Amino acid sequence: MNRGRVRSLCGIALLAILVYVIPVQAALRVADDNYQRRVALRKTTVTPNTQNCSHRVGNVRFTITNWGFFGSQYADATDWLTESYCLDQSDPDFGQAAPSFEFPAGTGIIYLFQGALWIGAIVDEDTLVSVGADGWQRVNEMYPREAPDDNIIEMSNRKTSPFYSEDAISEQDFLAEFTDTLVDEAWTGRDEVDNRPHKPINIKVLQRSYSWSYNYAEDFVLVDYKLINIGEKDIRKAYMALYVDADIWKYGSGPSDGFADDITGYLLNHPSPACKDLIEEVNVAWTADFDGDPEGGVFKDFSPTGVAGTRVVRSPNPELQFSFNWWVSNGDASLDWGPRRAENNRDFGGILGTPEGDRNKYYIMSHAEFDYDQIYAAVNQTDQGWLPPNQDIGTDLANGYDTRYLFSFGPFNSIPPGDTLPITIAYTAGDRFHTDPNSASLFTASDPDAYYNSLNFTDLVTNAQWAGWVYDNPGIDTDGDNIISIEPPITNPCTGELYYSVGDGVPDFAGPPPPTPPIVRYVSEPGRVTLRWNGKASETGEDPFSFKKDFEGYRVYMADEPILSKFALLTSYDFEDYNRFRLNTAFDPPFWELTEIPFSMEELRAIYGDDFEPLDYGSPEQALAWDDGNGIEYYYFTTQDYNRSTLGGKGQIKKTYPDAQPGEMVWAPKLQDSVDAYYEYEYTLEGLLPSRPKYFAVTTFDFGNPATNLGPLESSRLANAVEVYPLYSADQVVERKLDVIVFPNPYRADGGYIEAGYENRDDDISGSRERVRRIWFSNLPSRATIRIYTLDGDLVRELQHP
Repeated sequence: MNRGRVRSLCGIALLAILVYVIPVQAALRVADDNYQRRVALRKTTVTPNTQNCSHRVGNVRFTITNWGFFGSQYADATDWLTESYCLDQSDPDFGQAAPSFEFPAGTGIIYLFQGALWIGAIVDEDTLVSVGADGWQRVNEMYPREAPDDNIIEMSNRKTSPFYSEDAISEQDFLAEFTDTLVDEAWTGRDEVDNRPHKPINIKVLQRSYSWSYNYAEDFVLVDYKLINIGEKDIRKAYMALYVDADIWKYGSGPSDGFADDITGYLLNHPSPACKDLIEEVNVAWTADFDGDPEGGVFKDFSPTGVAGTRVVRSPNPELQFSFNWWVSNGDASLDWGPRRAENNRDFGGILGTPEGDRNKYYIMSHAEFDYDQIYAAVNQTDQGWLPPNQDIGTDLANGYDTRYLFSFGPFNSIPPGDTLPITIAYTAGDRFHTDPNSASLFTASDPDAYYNSLNFTDLVTNAQWAGWVYDNPGIDTDGDNIISIEPPITNPCTGELYYSVGDGVPDFAGPPPPTPPIVRYVSEPGRVTLRWNGKASETGEDPFSFKKDFEGYRVYMADEPILSKFALLTSYDFEDYNRFRLNTAFDPPFWELTEIPFSMEELRAIYGDDFEPLDYGSPEQALAWDDGNGIEYYYFTTQDYNRSTLGGKGQIKKTYPDAQPGEMVWAPKLQDSVDAYYEYEYTLEGLLPSRPKYFAVTTFDFGNPATNLGPLESSRLANAVEVYPLYSADQVVERKLDVIVFPNPYRADGGYIEAGYENRDDDISGSRERVRRIWFSNLPSRATIRIYTLDGDLVRELQHP
């Protein structure tokens, strides 16, 4: 079995973190000097097999490494990580700067300088923290082994990929492995606060990251961590954290000072994409550009109008405690600042922001605190228990700065030697966080609510929820223990129905399904096949992700072989409905967007009048200008699918009982059950060769979900494909009291059946003539015993049918 290709080592990537500070002070120069001395020592020491690879299959491009951090330090400098491990040398991107976290893919807009994994714990009575990077003292404490060990491995579930593996989870998996056990100061540096070299927790990290190209999963990457205690002592009161330094800008669009106006915050809850009146917990730490960098009152192609965020989608501890802290680092201690609750106040060595040293890092990870969003940095909140804001830089912080955040979770009370702690996080993006190029004018440092209300979290929340749902499908009992959710269902106030916001706690790594495909039955006679199915479950079922009845229609396919690519479309039926595209004029150039589910003709005429014909406005050039009371909006309309909404015509699907009402039951012999006659359909095909089997399938499809950028989904043709000989089917044999036919009978070895076209009709030349000999049986009842004899009366074989 192919388990994926192992990346070859093409070089060693040395870490050189650029920290942008306003102004640059002595502490940074000291960190630089210490770092350069360490680099000089590396020439005579062990060399870890450091590598990086970039996820490129979705709408985000995201670089991961095998030494504890993610992102490529992408900035206007010369020490970023380059594409040297994931690409062939013939690829035009080989040797170029690796995309740190680029969104949308291909735009060059960067939402990450560097992020890192932090792990803190108590071992014996010592407080220890190991970091992939700390972003200030240029400390790295997690590394792979020497080459050739610990190469990053790539796998894919795409069968056309050179990295295809049956073990792959996504379209692009990266497997990496590293530990915190390297203690060479040339690589790990020294804890200047605790005055000691790096002291490991003795943790091995198995990191596996996943990405997809599907509409609903293209804007996030899932990163699965397994932390293994490889030491001889218990690891107690462990915490894990994600450190993120964003530096948001578009590379090459101008001076590399995009870091100077980043904002960050924590979104605890938000209206659900399923229903605006339903408030759900989200738990997303986010970072964005302050104003989206408009130019001339409009957003340009270099404008970072989106937002990036992180959330936990799996933890072994159901009582997981979250913390969110942000700060700015500065060589001037009075300007190194972050929010702090008075009850959590701790001297970090004369600074209030950057936690340096193991004990300070562990303190900030382990003390549950949700810092207020950065835009409130100038608002005095001492009456709510916070230390007062920094009077010198409060306003500068509130409207964007070189900010970094730490998203922490725990505690994990005990990890004995050999035990594993699994954690899965999502790194996700959201579009149109900034929708108004003039929103910055709403900002007032002393009262930023109006500005905050202009921010649009919808797409970020949608993608963050999709990340959780893809990881663990809600309402699905994955392991068969009759548990479909680890939390009680919620009543959706928009529908009054119950739905599950989380799954059963067992990973699925699967996306939303199309409508349930029906069970296909058939009635056949020579040259003619009638397919029948009941669509009640298909048409009335609710999508477990969108919580909508999103059935759109049926398609009928036929094939000579049960191979997906061999099926040809025969006919289709779908509702008459229309998509309404709206012109978004907040961007330059404006663009057409689809954000609503399809409208029926009745719904459109209720809005625009009884004579309204949507296809009169069927293109951008024919757009409808409509005053909805809030100004002129421009719309054009297209059909959703074919709008082949008639039933019963020649070559069309028809209702078996056209006059039936919902709830009228009829008996379906092949199902041995009663079915709702209202949902009974059939399709007849004639002119078929009786001696050749055909495969038929009836698929179901939906209209997608524009609110989550999800296109229409269709069930697989293989889900219900049936093999049919265009002969009398068993029920027709019984009904018509037909005699069994055997051909040829008797069978002659010298009968010339191949030449006559009765055998080997597929021109199979791989075997002998003897292996293509056939005896054909027709008009068999549903159950029969078949005996084959020689002319002398000797029994050759007895067969049971079916």
